[in-house]
Amino acid sequence: MTNGWSPQEERLLAQYLIGQVVARATGRGEDECHRNTPRDRYFVGNLRQAGDNSAESMPLLHELISKLSPVALGAEFRLQSQSDTANVRVVVGWACYYRVFPTLVQQLHHQQQLQINNETAADHEDVSRPPSTDETDEEGIQDVSPDTAQAAMDRRRSRTPADRLFIRFRKILCHAEATITLRCQQNDWQVDLSSLETALAIECAHAQWQAMNDPERLRTVGSPDNHVRIPDTALASEEDYRAFLQSLTTDVVPEWAWRVEASLRPNNASPSSGEQILLIQFTNDSPIPEPTDSSRPKPSPNRESFLFDVQVSFEFTGCQVLPFTLELAPRSFRYSRDLWGRGFNSAVERQGENRFSLSHTPVFPQMRYMTRTTPSARFDQLAHDPISG
Repeated sequence: MTNGWSPQEERLLAQYLIGQVVARATGRGEDECHRNTPRDRYFVGNLRQAGDNSAESMPLLHELISKLSPVALGAEFRLQSQSDTANVRVVVGWACYYRVFPTLVQQLHHQQQLQINNETAADHEDVSRPPSTDETDEEGIQDVSPDTAQAAMDRRRSRTPADRLFIRFRKILCHAEATITLRCQQNDWQVDLSSLETALAIECAHAQWQAMNDPERLRTVGSPDNHVRIPDTALASEEDYRAFLQSLTTDVVPEWAWRVEASLRPNNASPSSGEQILLIQFTNDSPIPEPTDSSRPKPSPNRESFLFDVQVSFEFTGCQVLPFTLELAPRSFRYSRDLWGRGFNSAVERQGENRFSLSHTPVFPQMRYMTRTTPSARFDQLAHDPISG
C-alpha cells in the first residue's frame, strides 16, 4: 500500500474486515435478533428444516432458498487406513434462537413507529386520491355528517397494528463433540455414529431447557402460534406490562434436532490401494411446527427451527487423510491440484496434519500484485538497446 503499511498490517486489516462482514451475515456478533426473524436476517451458514416444501410451487424461489438455506452440509474425505480401526473426533457448533418478550421501552418505541408509519401511509393515500369533479360528490362531501367523519377516523385507527409485538429473538450457542469409530470386519468398513448422535441430542435438549427456563420467553393465549395482542392499558407502566405478560400461559416450546449420516466406500479411482471414501453429512432434522389454524401461512411467527452459524471440525487418528486431485486445474507449478476434501454446501479447510474444518466463507489469501521497478526498463532505452538496456 502507498501509505507504508507492512504486509502483516495489510493482512490483519483484511482479516478484520472479513470477520466483521461474516459476523453480520451469520449473526455471530449479536446476542439477540431484533425487528425481524433470524431466518430473514442471517443468510450465511444457516440450515433450514428438512422437509420444508413451502416454496416448491415456485421453482425459482425454491432454488434460491435452497442455495441460501440448504437443509444439510457435509464433506467427503479420502482415507488410507493404517489398521482395522480409525477414529474421527468431530466438534459441531451452532446457534439456535427462541422468541422472548420485548422490554416495555422496546414495545413503546415499536408501536409509536407503527403509528407514525400508518399515519404517513394514510396521508399519502389521501393525497394520491384524484379530486372529484362531480357536483353531487362535492355536495356530498360538504354534507358529511359528524358520525361519518368519526367512522372514517375509526377505520384509519383500525389500520394501525397497535397489537403487533416487537420482534425479539435470543440466541443460544450450542456445542457438541464426540468420536466416530471406523471399523473393518472381513474387509467391510462400518461407521459407528452413536456417540455423536447422543451428544447432539443432549445438546439440543439442553438448548430447549435453557429456553424454557428463561423468564422472558414468549408465551401466548390459546395456540403457540397466535399473535400476542398487547392492549394500550398494559403499556401504562412497568407493573401493568409485567402483570399482562404473566397472564399469558401458553408456552411456545422450541424444538431442534440433528440427523447425522455417514458411509464408507472403496475409492474406485485406485481400487488396489485399499483407500476408502468417508462421506459424513449433517442435516437439520428439527420438526416443522404444524399450524393449528389451516388458514395461517407457514412458518410460525413465534418459533424458529433454523440452525445458524453451523461449524464442524474433524481430527483423524489411526488413518491418513489423502488429498483428492483437482482435475480441472492445469498441471503447472503455479497451481496446487490438491483438494483436501470435497465439501457439500460448505468448503473444506485444512487446519493441520489430519485436522480439517468446514467453512461457509472460505478465504484464499492473495498478496497484492506489485510492478517491479528494478532494474529500470524504460521504453526508449529498450528501443535503442534491448539487450543491455
